[in-house]
Amino acid sequence: DGKAQHDTRKLSKPDRMRKVQKHKDNGTELFKGKNYIHATKAYKEALTHCSHFFDLSPEDQEEVNGVKLTLYNNLALCWTKLDNFDQVFKCASEALAIDEKNSKALFRRATVYEKRKQYDL
Repeated sequence: DGKAQHDTRKLSKPDRMRKVQKHKDNGTELFKGKNYIHATKAYKEALTHCSHFFDLSPEDQEEVNGVKLTLYNNLALCWTKLDNFDQVFKCASEALAIDEKNSKALFRRATVYEKRKQYDL
């Protein structure tokens, strides 16, 4: 809905996480229906909400990072379905910035290298 970027309220972590989860779940349903463009929008909304958390404990930050990792991987998969390999690479790289050994992100980025015939890295 585009409102997430303008939502600067200091919501509690549970309230903000509910918003993140709502958009994530919406994206997943759209993806299942093969509505990939709208799914990317929902996942981006969820990521925008992730950027509005504040004063998180280390454990809470780890939880948010886990959700962000999933969102970036989901976005990379959407962009794969849409043959937008620049976005696949970007989202997979964002996921790897959170977890450098994430197998899904490594696979998606490797797929881009293969499509671009970049074999010597």
